Amino acid sequence: MNGKIDGYTATSAIARIAGAKPAGVGSGAPRQGAEVAPVSNADSVSLTNDSRTLQSLERAIAQIPEASSERVAAVRAKLENGTYHIDPQVIADKMYRMEWELGQT
Repeated sequence: MNGKIDGYTATSAIARIAGAKPAGVGSGAPRQGAEVAPVSNADSVSLTNDSRTLQSLERAIAQIPEASSERVAAVRAKLENGTYHIDPQVIADKMYRMEWELGQT
């Protein structure tokens, strides 16, 4: 099996993105007047406030410790033996508070 792909280089990929057909592809001869977008070595990126906020949140989440295996085991044991108590009022209060906090942003 031949894994070679003729005529596909970084230059040809850039030319395809720029909308020009790369020289020498298809016709067997270099194309005259084919324009290729210039490649800049000085790329830049600007971040929006939303992306900065997202980066900040990602850093904060990364610092939150994972669930402890001991606590998971304790809850699992209570669930299995039927002694785990779920308080619907506590859940409702937390859901209400979360919705309220989301409305504050």
